[in-house]
Amino acid sequence: MSDLDNYLKQLVEKGGSDLHVLSGDPVRMRIHGDLISVSDEPLSAKDALESFKGIMNLRNQEVLEND
Repeated sequence: MSDLDNYLKQLVEKGGSDLHVLSGDPVRMRIHGDLISVSDEPLSAKDALESFKGIMNLRNQEVLEND
């Protein structure tokens, strides 16, 4: 199971509505209107890219990597 899968599972379990994934910031969840950090560590660009590769087709992966 990927990190993204784990984050989404936690989001559902906690009744959250949004998952905020931004390179250079910690992953956050919106739970009942509040943004809650999932971890203290900022997400690296490499880790963000790897998390999303698992749910993207090859064309979108190439666009993401190049842009």
